[in-house]
Amino acid sequence: YRREIGPLFASFEIRTHLASIDRRNMWLYHTFRYPGVDGNGIGEGNKSPMVLAQILVQAVCVKGRTVVPPRTFLEDTCRVDAKTVTRLSDTYSDDLMREKK
Repeated sequence: YRREIGPLFASFEIRTHLASIDRRNMWLYHTFRYPGVDGNGIGEGNKSPMVLAQILVQAVCVKGRTVVPPRTFLEDTCRVDAKTVTRLSDTYSDDLMREKK
């Protein structure tokens, strides 16, 4: 991180969004914000949303020393619906097609 999330010992929420997957990787967005504040600014005392930090993470699922395809991990371990997993992988394919044009 470029800066500390402060003040020291202040609580914050981490919201995670699974953005996309391919055959080997998954990409997750993490947003750190003060608790009780939603994206509409509705929360404790109607504070406006205060994003403290955002990060994009590229992750690989591993079992033992073997890389597990994200599709397998999401369907078998997390019990995510197969249609949802397909939409996540299609998002990655759509981005690749746009880059080729």
